Amino acid sequence: ADFAVGHTANYLGFFPLIIYHGYAGIWFNIEASSDRTMVLWNGEKINHQWCKSEEFQKIASDLFAHLTKMNWFKGFSSTLRGLNDTVIYAIASTQKRLLRETHSCNINKPWCRKCPKCCFSYLMMSATISESFALSVIGGSQSLFEMAENSDNWRDLLDPEHVAWECVASHEEC
Repeated sequence: ADFAVGHTANYLGFFPLIIYHGYAGIWFNIEASSDRTMVLWNGEKINHQWCKSEEFQKIASDLFAHLTKMNWFKGFSSTLRGLNDTVIYAIASTQKRLLRETHSCNINKPWCRKCPKCCFSYLMMSATISESFALSVIGGSQSLFEMAENSDNWRDLLDPEHVAWECVASHEEC
């Protein structure tokens, strides 16, 4: 990798890097959930992760070609496109070091232990390895499953009538 980013939604922000370095393509690790509608907004199903979707990646790639008239850039893509989080965690669990070095919290890096993303990551690590492993990764002393302040997170992650707004997997995967 030539560089790393925290969030992939700003494809247009990469245009100067693409031009300066002459990149032929940029790949992100974006899972299958970014191509699904999972949220109801005023009664309408929407994809709240659309800015990471394959459709938006194509639009950004086409916009780059249109604005720059450069035909050497092949576009944005994802090495994980089509894979669900359950499969990704199963793959990552074969190398525990990878999971120990990662985090997904949007509130207090590396782990707040109280947001949907922390709960989701904890759930996936517990399911693929063990809860004691997940607890050691997040550095907590109490199970996130047992923390009362996480009850809404678990409802949103597991109930088909609710969807956590954060970028987490669907309730089917959870």
